Amino acid sequence: MTAEKPTMHIDPFERKWIIASAILLVIFIVAITVTSLAGGIAVPSPVARVNPQTVDKEGPFANPGLRELAPGKYEAFILSQIWSFTPREITVPAGSSVTFYVTARMCSTGSTWKGPTSTCRSSPARCPS
Repeated sequence: MTAEKPTMHIDPFERKWIIASAILLVIFIVAITVTSLAGGIAVPSPVARVNPQTVDKEGPFANPGLRELAPGKYEAFILSQIWSFTPREITVPAGSSVTFYVTARMCSTGSTWKGPTSTCRSSPARCPS
């Protein structure tokens, strides 16, 4: 007596769609991975986290604005809240390099992005658990 192994029948048309779907899924995952690595996308680190209760009372965000580090090189500290930013306007000479530091009083996610002559890093607030 030989025990036959039961097999599941999949229609050839359905099998093709399953294979095509799996291939597309792999292509999408590879595309997202390559794009994020090539674009320098990274999860924000906890190094620059701020306390949302004291962000406007201590540290560099207590006095938001533009600071000149060297001729043609600036740092901008910006405090965001719903529908507004502090300071509302920043004027920088043309051709200058600016590093933006942005945070919010509310609990939010952080991000980092870079431009040709500027870098912007947002500091996520540490939310109470």
